Amino acid sequence: MKEKKIFVVGGDMRQYYLAMELWKKGFEIMCYGMNELEEKDFVKTPQTLELGMIDSDVILLPLPVLQDNLQIKSKEKSIFLKELEAHIGKGQIIFGGKLPESLKSACKEKKARFIDYMELEQVALKNAVPTAEGAILEAMKLSRITVQKSRCLIIGFGKCGEALAEKLSALEAEVTIMARSEEARNKGAFCGYHTRDMFGKESEEENSYKKAKKMEYDFIFNTVPAMVMDKSVLKDMSEGKEKEEYPIIIDISSAPGGVDYEFCREMSVKAGLYPGIPGKYAPKTAGVILSEAVLEQL
Repeated sequence: MKEKKIFVVGGDMRQYYLAMELWKKGFEIMCYGMNELEEKDFVKTPQTLELGMIDSDVILLPLPVLQDNLQIKSKEKSIFLKELEAHIGKGQIIFGGKLPESLKSACKEKKARFIDYMELEQVALKNAVPTAEGAILEAMKLSRITVQKSRCLIIGFGKCGEALAEKLSALEAEVTIMARSEEARNKGAFCGYHTRDMFGKESEEENSYKKAKKMEYDFIFNTVPAMVMDKSVLKDMSEGKEKEEYPIIIDISSAPGGVDYEFCREMSVKAGLYPGIPGKYAPKTAGVILSEAVLEQL
């Protein structure tokens, strides 16, 4: 396993720490499109993407792979997906986040193996903690109040929702879980949180549906990758309130998110979609998590 040559292509500081962890395990590291790695004496830098692809066994792409429809995410170089696909070799293993369908097809055609970080349970589970911490930090930066004693609504109770609830509760916030699944609501209640059904459905749970719909919250964290906070919900939220009373909305779901951002701007609601939080606030932790996933798959 240690004889495999690792080729790191593009990415952010998660890729840097991922490569460092693999180097410590004895792997030979090459890189293309990341200055921080190229500065290391033990890292080889091929002159072209093609040379790096030809001389590697494992290719590590960013999370997510693409920065637009054509190019692989990179701060230093323009790296076109089509060029990488053209040089995939038989038996290679390609890792990345949110792998585009054209890349998967190229791998199948050339008998290469591909692994999407987003489909690995261990990555999703471990990434939930840095995601939750970063989401809370984003909320604090926008707020004029403390998280302590604040009223927080979490929409969705998957891995990130659970991590958020735990962190917010530890900060002495009042936490409410909103979920469509009765099982998820029961789990939230068992953990000691208030629970709500999703918007548009009556609920006979502890607090009234009116409170859930009228948004009597200071912070709202959305984890559901669907339009859960549309114009009608946002209108209900604003009814009878001054602008400074509107909750702050932190959306950590997959793009394009679950909030009508155009209407939020019209209403002057503080709301934003925050992708890639682990890479922004905890790149070393995120890189170590990815390295563990790579090692398990090799």
